[in-house]
Amino acid sequence: KQWYQRRVRGVYYITTDQGTVVKASRNPEIAQPTTYAPDPAVPTIVGSIDFNKFNWKYFLVGTADGRVCLFYVDRAEPLLVLERFTKGRPLRSVRWSRASSTLFYAMDSASKLYIWDLGERDSAPLTTENYEGRGLLSFTELLPSVGPPVLILTYKDGSLAAHNVKKSAVRGEVDNITKLETYLATVL
Repeated sequence: KQWYQRRVRGVYYITTDQGTVVKASRNPEIAQPTTYAPDPAVPTIVGSIDFNKFNWKYFLVGTADGRVCLFYVDRAEPLLVLERFTKGRPLRSVRWSRASSTLFYAMDSASKLYIWDLGERDSAPLTTENYEGRGLLSFTELLPSVGPPVLILTYKDGSLAAHNVKKSAVRGEVDNITKLETYLATVL
């Protein structure tokens, strides 16, 4: 089984190969729901999870069938499901940006990196970068004090590279959760 856990304020969120995220705590009075399912009818491995840096009540999961699901901690079903952009390739990682509450990154098994901004559009990524030739293994975001975020990419050969996120992908200064909540109010 594949497990990934994230501890948020005494509560653990664990991804499973059964198509769910399980919420657990030592406290027996844990708030409902205790499981989150991207699609109960089509279970798939949930391999990645990340919480919004501006409001820990929102989190993303990435699935083995290439979907990104946006959840709210008080709701078992996803608020939003983004699919078909990986053509079914498994997602290895999803990460919220520290620069914007609506910006996030997704990396698939073919070493493609997708940059999404829900404040701009949710029909397709803003940009897709292909690192298949180098074999992208992982990435992390650095947020400099001035300018757009920088992605540090790790490749199969052990090398690292720094890439600036295009200024067009990050509108304005570091924002707060208002931008994400404004977006969600328009789609829910």
